[in-house]
Amino acid sequence: MDKFTAVWGGVAIALLIAIIALSVTEQRNWETFQLAHSCKVVEVTSGSISVGYANSGVIVLPQNGKIAWLCDNGVTYWK
Repeated sequence: MDKFTAVWGGVAIALLIAIIALSVTEQRNWETFQLAHSCKVVEVTSGSISVGYANSGVIVLPQNGKIAWLCDNGVTYWK
């Protein structure tokens, strides 16, 4: 393995770890906010699949379902 490949491999691993850490932090922050503001589920949407077309062929784009949370500050948050 040459030095260039090792450096970029290390960068890729560091970025992956940073993304995971940010995701965990965001989830913890939401859970804290949700409890502090008495948020309740008011709507749930199911996931879907969209189909697109490109020069390389058909592209399938899955989309996750979402949950609407109504909080005591009067705002509905979608997660």
